[in-house]
Amino acid sequence: MPFTLRPASPSDTAQVASILGAAAARMAARGQTLWLPEEIATQRVAADSAIGQYYLAFEDERAVGTMRFQLEDPDFWPEVAAGSSAYVHRVAVLPQFAGRGLSHFLLDEACRLAREAGREWLRLDTASDRTALRGVYERYGFVFHSVANVGRHHVARYELRLQPSEELVFDTRIAQEMLGKTLLVGVTFLNSTGEFIRNEQFWGTVLSVDDTDGIELRLDGMSAGDTRWLPPDTRAIERAQPGNYRLRTTGEDVENPDFLATWTVTTRDN
Repeated sequence: MPFTLRPASPSDTAQVASILGAAAARMAARGQTLWLPEEIATQRVAADSAIGQYYLAFEDERAVGTMRFQLEDPDFWPEVAAGSSAYVHRVAVLPQFAGRGLSHFLLDEACRLAREAGREWLRLDTASDRTALRGVYERYGFVFHSVANVGRHHVARYELRLQPSEELVFDTRIAQEMLGKTLLVGVTFLNSTGEFIRNEQFWGTVLSVDDTDGIELRLDGMSAGDTRWLPPDTRAIERAQPGNYRLRTTGEDVENPDFLATWTVTTRDN
């Protein structure tokens, strides 16, 4: 953390294919087939990148995650009215970045891209027997739509109705679990045209949560003793995997935080 996103060009094909391949190999080691080799072959990725469907997520200058974003999907959602939805496929992160909030960041960015395209819904699918991944999508806010057979795929289809960006979602259960716990925060600032401005990282203990005032965080580390208030929006919050987290903006190490939060803030021009 924090991460940035940009469209993948044909020259990025090798990086996209490498991330997809690493994610597929990780699942294969667990006895699960994520994608067939031909679905993530270099030629297929290059063709999709050429029409602007793939995006790459970066930490600093390193490509660490990818997703395929589409504005139409007649194969998996043939009944959906044209122009109403956006679709996300092939969400993948490098195995060493699992549990770092990167998948959540990619879904956040897919929501942003869908809103910018004027779409009311973001839709996706996953293999119906992948209960853990289905749980990830459901916790994010996706709602189960239906099961469908598409070629060799037996998939569970999910949809998320996109709220205007100024509307917030506050999950009281998650908020209460955060009280007294350590929260690691990464914020990416963009200008009004989507260009990167800066990253900011900080961490501390959650002192209070409120659906109006937001999340009160008492900072630790280099900013120990300061207080920060975060928006009353729990969509950006997820449980952290155990481990050591290095804050690239400060050089601090945070050991076993309880929760991660990733926000992207778009500033307004003066």
